[in-house]
Amino acid sequence: SEDILFIPNIPDLTPFSTYKKKGHGKFTVGFFGVVRYFDQLKMLLEVASETNINVIIAGFSEINNEIEEICNQMDNAKYLGKFNYDKDIAFLYGQCDCVFSVYDANMKNVRVALPNKLYEAIYCELPIIVAKNTYLSKLVQDMGVGIAVSHKKKDELKEALMKLST
Repeated sequence: SEDILFIPNIPDLTPFSTYKKKGHGKFTVGFFGVVRYFDQLKMLLEVASETNINVIIAGFSEINNEIEEICNQMDNAKYLGKFNYDKDIAFLYGQCDCVFSVYDANMKNVRVALPNKLYEAIYCELPIIVAKNTYLSKLVQDMGVGIAVSHKKKDELKEALMKLST
């Protein structure tokens, strides 16, 4: 009955003006933003400990430093802590081969949300790994810009990362 204009939460891409795609080196997965969805991040770190991939996590958590502690015990994972989005985001994405955006799909908000990581990954031409059974996974699969995995099954994440890294 009324005209509706749908405008998703697209980030300002100005901070990406200095972005340079990673050239060589070990396959690296990046997660940048508020450090939450701890079970999914721990699953990523478990897969990294079993494989030949690196993980970079940058961001902060006001409630839990467990992810930082796990990273500090690993040779192939870095926890960089808080960062300045405008100054650091292009550099951070330039260190990665893949973007991790697997959240707890049991949460209603996660099933419908479109995180900025989607737009950032597309802009940087990096594949994104997301949780199955979400609107995000439908878009990622329809556009062919990444892989959807179960937010609870480590084997699916491992398989996806092995596929992307080779």
